[in-house]
Amino acid sequence: PGRTTDRDLIGELAEGLHKAGVRLILYMNLVGAFSPNDDSKQFVEKCCDVLEEIGHRYGRNLDGYWFDGWNGAYHRYPDVRQDLVFRACKAGNPDRITAFNFWELPVCTEWQEYWAGEVISPTPIPTSRYIGCGANRSLQAHFLIFLDAPWVHSKPNTEMESPRFPSEKLVDYVDQCAKRQAVVTINLGIYQDGIIGPKALEYMSAVRRRIRGS
Repeated sequence: PGRTTDRDLIGELAEGLHKAGVRLILYMNLVGAFSPNDDSKQFVEKCCDVLEEIGHRYGRNLDGYWFDGWNGAYHRYPDVRQDLVFRACKAGNPDRITAFNFWELPVCTEWQEYWAGEVISPTPIPTSRYIGCGANRSLQAHFLIFLDAPWVHSKPNTEMESPRFPSEKLVDYVDQCAKRQAVVTINLGIYQDGIIGPKALEYMSAVRRRIRGS
């Protein structure tokens, strides 16, 4: 008490984005946020309490989650009831979609709707919307890459890192994935004031021109 903000920034973003026709997916990392003395039951109960609060608060203004580090949850709690966590994700919006990231390890749960896809760099173009083989079989195809900073621009008073590949490579990759209904998330480094690097802005403007035509 007394150490939380009076401003609901996520709520403002969710409402503003939905007015503009843009859907919102939240990144969260539940692993490590709770007491190391928790057993799997306590861990799941806390996850569900948090997710149900969030879900009912934002309702249909919140369209999805991308949960990081879920391989750590299975490592710590081999008997974790992910089905209960998954159901809690639907609070306030039964159409909300969820992915649990297992990093480079095989996905070992059926309780999600799309692949977290932390591939880092552009991969071979998928053949269809849904993954057809392997541990991710039948999940919505999704690929997470980073363009410039390695997830976070963490060096004070320095210029943003340079893009890791040519603009045309990124544009073609997103375009070809979109044509197959595969989703691409592009992580951009930000400065402390939330501004992205100028090169990243050029790249994303080129992506928009190709995909949206404007």
